[in-house]
Amino acid sequence: MHPGRGYDAGLGRAMNLELDRKSARFEFRIAASVCTLLLLTPGAVSAAQTTDSSQPSKSALGQISGRVSRSDTDEPIPKAQVELYPADPDTAKAAGPERIIRTGPDGTFVFPDLPAGTFGVSVWRNGFSEFSSQEVDHGRFVTLRPGQKLESLTLRLRPTGVIAGQVSDEDREAVQGLEVFALRIKFQPGGRQQISAAGQTVTDDLGNFRMPNLPPGSYYVSAGGLIEHPMGAVGLKQGPAGGVQYRNTFYPGTSALDEAQVVRVGPEATTNDVRFTVPTERNYAITGKVISAMARPALKDAEVSCERVDAAGYTFGSGGETVQLESDHSFKFSSLSPGDYTLSVKTVDAGGVVRDLGYASVRVVDSNLHANIEVGRAAEVRGSVETPEGLSPAGKRITLETFWSGFYLLHQAPGVDPGGRFVITNIPPGEFIFTVSDAQEEESTYVKKAICSPRLRVPRVDVGG
Repeated sequence: MHPGRGYDAGLGRAMNLELDRKSARFEFRIAASVCTLLLLTPGAVSAAQTTDSSQPSKSALGQISGRVSRSDTDEPIPKAQVELYPADPDTAKAAGPERIIRTGPDGTFVFPDLPAGTFGVSVWRNGFSEFSSQEVDHGRFVTLRPGQKLESLTLRLRPTGVIAGQVSDEDREAVQGLEVFALRIKFQPGGRQQISAAGQTVTDDLGNFRMPNLPPGSYYVSAGGLIEHPMGAVGLKQGPAGGVQYRNTFYPGTSALDEAQVVRVGPEATTNDVRFTVPTERNYAITGKVISAMARPALKDAEVSCERVDAAGYTFGSGGETVQLESDHSFKFSSLSPGDYTLSVKTVDAGGVVRDLGYASVRVVDSNLHANIEVGRAAEVRGSVETPEGLSPAGKRITLETFWSGFYLLHQAPGVDPGGRFVITNIPPGEFIFTVSDAQEEESTYVKKAICSPRLRVPRVDVGG
């Protein structure tokens, strides 16, 4: 079973991501607090299914069949790996573990003798973008009734491209063991640029790298950080006072995102000449203490995380580090390159719920620094929703969303009261997007506009037709 596709969480994440894609979004900085959102509700989308009860001896069992094809030419894709997996505990109990088959020469597949339940479908083939049940265009969860046959399920894969090249140091010598990333560029409504890692590899002994199976589109290429060794990642030099590592660098050789060169990837095409130099730089340490009026036992098992904040919400490498809080409430992070960071302190309660207690924003320039984190120091957004006549704000879900460390970070209001008022608390520093959806149904709401006050006080949300 693929990571993240277990029945305990995969279905919920897939549905949430589908709602997010249907939601229009509005970007704002957290310093703004009074916001107005205008909302419209789109129609529901349904999928046709067919039922066949021609086999009375197997009336309780169903079937899922379909075809895998190219998205550009609709030609069949043979030898594609199709996986069917249970999406909830009841289905898992009835159906057992996931089932995997390969498509035939005509791209078709059949999963026979299936009990009723909800299943996730995924498909993979080398040379094509990986099929994901969390992408509306390429995958889906299907619910099968007793004896039902779901036929003609069409799964389309996009042909992919390759980015290849070489990384060298300032002496023009090849750098081995350095992580290289293909960062896909997408644009959100309003023109906001979003960057996410779509491919990753490590340079060989000649400094060469090759990243296959990249969906066609626009990319930045970056490299830098620590050297990957069999037993872990290390810097070129490191010690108690800091060390030296490779600077996080964008092709063709700049640390500034707005100076990076865009690399175009086409279907079934290889871009070979991505060669650039990655210089070395010193790294530093952040030390500090967590300041709290709470009793010591409340922070006994607390952790402190350090996340680098880069342009467009992308974080290099693993994105951050987490350390255990010492008995005197102190912490230390080492091997940090110059840049902006967000520090946060958090605990995990008996139920396994992570609770953020406080935040601090720091900037590393050319020396080690000391920074304290104050428990309870976090932003909040208060506001109200205004809707056109005939559309009630009650039951709407207001969410603040940001792309952080390779995944979406969501902060959600408990609900919107009958008067349209909402509040979202304990928000870290950063830039966020408003999304609005229906709390009860699989349906999102269009945000026409948001009006925010210049102070962190009370935001208002307008909903219009």
